Parts: sequence; structure tokens; C-alpha cells
Amino acid sequence: MQRAVRPPLDGELPCRESPLRRVGHTNRARRISGAPALADLEGSSSIDIDATIERCFEIIADVERAPAWQGAMQKARALEYNAQGRPILVEAHINAIVANVTVWLRFDYIEPTGMRWTRERGDLKSLSGAWQLEDLGGGRTCATYSLEIGLNRTLALLRKGVRGPVEAKVRELLTNHPVEGLKREAER
Repeated sequence: MQRAVRPPLDGELPCRESPLRRVGHTNRARRISGAPALADLEGSSSIDIDATIERCFEIIADVERAPAWQGAMQKARALEYNAQGRPILVEAHINAIVANVTVWLRFDYIEPTGMRWTRERGDLKSLSGAWQLEDLGGGRTCATYSLEIGLNRTLALLRKGVRGPVEAKVRELLTNHPVEGLKREAER
């Protein structure tokens, strides 16, 4: 089995310290994806999974099936595929509690250690995200999900009225639910 190991990024704790933890506002997705925009909402979560890195990658790379386990993504329709048959441009419908948005996302796969995506167009000003997978050995994987969102004018105004507990709930939906969903899907 191939062992893929990456050093922790700024503000990130190794997965071994906790089975689920919120890494926080690290600007991690922007560093991974190279997206220049500053985020209005951002977050990152990690979880230990009792499944191989290959199994976890297989699940995250099947973007069109992500709505079945991911949480906020309600629908994903591939518009373009790469030579390996993986979606590289996807129309995604996302429910973020305070609003439903549609975005076209461009995906880049780094097998077996993860993938990243950026917004090409849609209801948000910007969106960048990433999955990072780390082989912990013994058939276990650390999965980290990072997301940064730049809100359009309408959503930015709406956000001003939903700070505090509602904003925390949106951030939880957008960052914690994907890692928890991946764990459930990979371990079944």
C-alpha cells in the first residue's frame, strides 16, 4: 500500500489528536487551490476514518454521488470529464441554510491524496475548496475538508443579519458535514 504523507499546514493539527475537530479559519483552501479572493466564510475540518486512502479517494472523486453523503450539496451534474472519466466541470446546487446557490465548479484531482476545486461561475463571488487525505497506516485515513466562500452582494447583505449562531450553523454544515459524511460512507 502506498503511504501518502503531507506535513500539517499553518493552524492545522495532526489528525491523530482527535477523530473530529474543526481546524478553523486557516485560509487553507486558498493556499491549496491558489484562489486569490478573500473569503467571507471559511472553515476546515478533519476526521480519522477506518478505511484506506484509496477507498476515501474513490468516494470523494465520485463528485456526482457526493449529494448522497456530503451534506450541503443537493445536486451535482457533470458537464465535462477528464481522460480518466472523472468530472472536471460540475454544476452544483448547494443548500447553505440561509440560501440555495448554484455554482459551476472546476475540479483538479491529486490521486490518491485529494482534490481541489474552484468556482468558475454562479451565485457566489468565489468558492475554493479541497479534500486532503493522509494515509495513517493500518487501513486508516485522515481526511481534511477545507472551504472558502466569497459571497455575492445579496448574500453578503443577508449574512450581516445572520451572524453568530446562524453563521456558526452554516459553517458547520459546510465544513463538518462533509467529513462526517465521508466517514459514514467509507466505513459502511
